[in-house]
Amino acid sequence: MTVVRAVAVLVAAAVALLLPGWAAAEWNLTTKGTIVTYDGRSLMIDGKRDLFFSGAIHYPRSPPEMWPKLIKRAKEGGLNAIETYVFWNAHEPEPGKYNFEGGLDLIKYIKMIQDHDMYAIVRIGPFIQAEWNHGSLLAMEGIVETHGHCVTKISLCFGLRIGLHSMCKEPKFGHLRDLHNVIRSYQKAFLTGEHSSEILGQGYEAHTFELPEENMCLSFLSNNNTGEDGTVIFRGEKHYVPSRSVSILAECKHVVYNTKRVFVQHSERSFHTSEVTSKTNSWEMYSEPIPKYHKTTVRTKEPLEQYNQTKDASDYLWYTTSFRLESDDLPFRGDIRPVLQVKSTAHSMIGFANDAFVGSGRGSKQVKGFMFEKPVDLKVGVNHITFLSSTMGMKDSGGELAEVKGGIQECLIQGLNTGTLDLQVNGWGHKAALEGEDKEIYLKKGMGKVQWKPAENDRAATWYKRYFDEPDGDDPVVLDMSSMSKGMIFVNGKGVGRYWTSYRTMAGTPSQALYHIPRPFLKSKGNRLVVFEEELGKPDGILVQTVTRDDICVLLSEHNPAQIKTWDTDGDKIKLIAEDHSTRGTLSCPSEKTIQEVVFASFGNPEGMCGNFTVGTCHTPDAQQVVEKECLGKPSCVLPVEHMVYGADIDCPSTTATLGVQVRCSSEKKDA
Repeated sequence: MTVVRAVAVLVAAAVALLLPGWAAAEWNLTTKGTIVTYDGRSLMIDGKRDLFFSGAIHYPRSPPEMWPKLIKRAKEGGLNAIETYVFWNAHEPEPGKYNFEGGLDLIKYIKMIQDHDMYAIVRIGPFIQAEWNHGSLLAMEGIVETHGHCVTKISLCFGLRIGLHSMCKEPKFGHLRDLHNVIRSYQKAFLTGEHSSEILGQGYEAHTFELPEENMCLSFLSNNNTGEDGTVIFRGEKHYVPSRSVSILAECKHVVYNTKRVFVQHSERSFHTSEVTSKTNSWEMYSEPIPKYHKTTVRTKEPLEQYNQTKDASDYLWYTTSFRLESDDLPFRGDIRPVLQVKSTAHSMIGFANDAFVGSGRGSKQVKGFMFEKPVDLKVGVNHITFLSSTMGMKDSGGELAEVKGGIQECLIQGLNTGTLDLQVNGWGHKAALEGEDKEIYLKKGMGKVQWKPAENDRAATWYKRYFDEPDGDDPVVLDMSSMSKGMIFVNGKGVGRYWTSYRTMAGTPSQALYHIPRPFLKSKGNRLVVFEEELGKPDGILVQTVTRDDICVLLSEHNPAQIKTWDTDGDKIKLIAEDHSTRGTLSCPSEKTIQEVVFASFGNPEGMCGNFTVGTCHTPDAQQVVEKECLGKPSCVLPVEHMVYGADIDCPSTTATLGVQVRCSSEKKDA
């Protein structure tokens, strides 16, 4: 089957499954009257306009067992369509060989979307731009003759935080859900009404969609000014619009939504290390053999370009060279050490001198190349210099997509008594991939191919393994890799992804330290965790944790104008229930949990954010007692944002009249 034919078959199947009432994938479905068209205003199905709220969920990035939960959560957030690319280098790892099984079962995924009464938007490609090596074009004939990373190293295919995202962090989830519901309730006006616009002042404008014959009207008021809240007159009424925000007006007069005024609760992640995951924290290790020049099979005068050696089947390429020094080559002074200087266009590299680890170097997001400069200990006689060069994913776009270059460009040893030694044309040996990768020691069948021994901390280029039991419950499971530096993670033989905690932010903290383990990867007992550490790490510091969002918060000001009305949907219209004359904050616990503790409560000028609130000026001590009375023991509570309720001084200088509350939810306490 040719690539073109495979794409055509997939298009036919995907289109068939997208359509309501699908029974079988047939080539001539459009002849039966189901036609998808569009114009300048909307997509249309069989000539009927519809509004699509789409979110991207890429099927290879999560296990199939998680697909239903992710799709269901997307629908709860107000979406009616799921968008995905087709990942061709995973489906066709070699020309003419196809894989649509397991996590690559695209048809199963699209049918699952249909089962949730949602649409599928399938982006056939073959090019994709989704942080995916080479835009998935690796296996396409005539483009790049290499294999796909997501087939040979499935660890790179799964999203690292998909489990954390599936909790749909507040307030974003609820705020966007409300937006989708408001627009959907007035979609008839939005899709078929007469559109008009007008300027309401400097930086203020209105866009209106109106069906006068049906008494239906929807308006969008925008304030494009930075840092300047303001009031505008629209159709004879005043409307307050915060800076850089849009207000949505039902019936073109009642504010039912503002993009900047968030009235849904916030949440904060909490991490828990259970006893069951820490009681067997016993590690073993296997150190990667450091190759020598005379034992390599690929030898050249100069270092070879990395990508053409690894063929993207591995992140890693070993470079090694040897040279002889005489006693008068070495510095006479004992406090002077020679410096190994290497210019590289890879993403990162670690170096060894006579099997001793000398350090690491890396590029940055802005500049991929870097200079590796480290002092080394050399000896009289033959010296061996070895580098493990690595990449962290390839380009996914650009004109030079297939012209990837990486590796050692220059290698010098400076500070010798006899001057600088240029090793660039000294003769180099190369070995693609790690020994542990070749033998697949992260799999059960490959573990016995190497000799494991009790683990030691701070060993470069070393594999570590341990076993742990699955944490109780169904909360997402993560690994806290803060004690490690850079490498790869495997759980029960399945790749969780790369980690790079030694890559620090400007604040000096890891750019990412938490890595999600999908629950479907786990069994109740004896889960095998294998980690390859490139640099230096302490494996006994790795934590297996669960994540909850049991800390929930509100942060609202009494000074916000009380224009927003409560509403519900009634058919295809918004039904206004009652005008909300006072700002209120609602706190709702996750299912089957109640509010057991008020962690923080203040009315005045509280500082910080959810999980890190502190008392500011104009604080009233009565707030804690008021919130406890209203909320403790309840699955949810509603708090008025009015100074008199909390005994606050509204005349306190510079008060923002803000209520800040954080409560903690948990299962109800049972009597002993």
